[in-house]
Amino acid sequence: MLRVLAQATLKTYKPKIIAVTGNIGKTSSKDAIFAAISATYSARKSYKSFNSEIGVPLTILGEDNQWSNPFGWLLLFARSAIRLVVREEYPTWLVLEIGADAPGDIEAITKWLKPDIAVLTQFGDVPVHIENFKNDRTLIVREKAFLPKALKKDGVFVYCGDDVDATQISENVARIKVTFGFKPENTISIHNDAFIYTTTNGLKGDVSGMKYELRTQDGKVVHIDRKGYLGRVYAAAGAAACAVAQVLDIDLATLDKALSGYTPESGRMRILDGIKNSVLLDDTYNAAPKAMKHALETLCMVDAQGKKIAILGDMLELGKHTEKVHKEIGKDASQTAHKLITVGMRARFIVEGALNDGMDENNIFQFEDARSAGKFAESLIEEGDVVLLKASQGIRMERATEELLRYPDMKEELLVRQSEEWKGR
Repeated sequence: MLRVLAQATLKTYKPKIIAVTGNIGKTSSKDAIFAAISATYSARKSYKSFNSEIGVPLTILGEDNQWSNPFGWLLLFARSAIRLVVREEYPTWLVLEIGADAPGDIEAITKWLKPDIAVLTQFGDVPVHIENFKNDRTLIVREKAFLPKALKKDGVFVYCGDDVDATQISENVARIKVTFGFKPENTISIHNDAFIYTTTNGLKGDVSGMKYELRTQDGKVVHIDRKGYLGRVYAAAGAAACAVAQVLDIDLATLDKALSGYTPESGRMRILDGIKNSVLLDDTYNAAPKAMKHALETLCMVDAQGKKIAILGDMLELGKHTEKVHKEIGKDASQTAHKLITVGMRARFIVEGALNDGMDENNIFQFEDARSAGKFAESLIEEGDVVLLKASQGIRMERATEELLRYPDMKEELLVRQSEEWKGR
């Protein structure tokens, strides 16, 4: 029923569609693209990570998930049907995030959804949800490729030119192509990315955000100065947004304000105030191996005045790759963090990897649940410390972040998964 109503809504209102997929940075890219185009066009984006066979139609309909409320669903269906008869204002552009938890997910959506612009972000060596794809990453790449193949005849394929898989997919897409990434040969290339340090609360070198430049092939430069979050994935998202803006002939002079001003969703490398004048890098939304590595690289780049503490939890749905990739993360953590706190059974392999790399066992602490890990971390944290928190969604690592917030009464505003539905899980 949802799909039927969504299809009818598209036929009635005829919006243009930007569809975003990939394995790393989908939501960040979707948000950045929306920020880049919404000042020029009437637009709507996927709420949070509404990227499934339910989430995509809900975004098209402009409705929220009713979860287990049957009366709520009946009202939603009624409102959506009425809009097909009584026309109302509708966005010119939809920015939709398209995910794939299992084989056939994107293929099914692209049977009825035909984007005007398809955006493909990065893949990882061991992509998220690989367990659901028979532990075969080629099946994940194949699934993601359905999106650009579904482009309209005059559609544009925007993809990360740094990524081998995305580039290979592009070879089989006979459409206009625009690339983004760190390599200078990309249509939109990223330069001079760095983190920003300011002096607040009497501390020297507090983390406040990041800055970078986006350059076009015809020599135009956009300077981005972003407060409140970190990570090169945000620079890549900004480049994807710049690429889409260029396709739509949006004045690039407006991008610096658009991309510097928006706030990313909770749990995605947000910089939060921690207890004892510490800094929290809250990346608790979810975790895949490449995203975990990116997070640790970010922690490594931060010029902390105190210790660097990594609180890391299980990465789920990795199947036969579980032990190997967790050990690799442990090795990365041993080279980055002064203290390592882990959460979950699979994270024991993180500990093993750190120990094998020479990390002192006295600097490693293991817990079964996130809240206990957060309470323990309170005793370790001192003024000037920087704390990274990251794990797969099922670990609920935001509960550890909650324990370490300087202003815990702001948790519902700052943290991911604060709805009543999530709190009941």
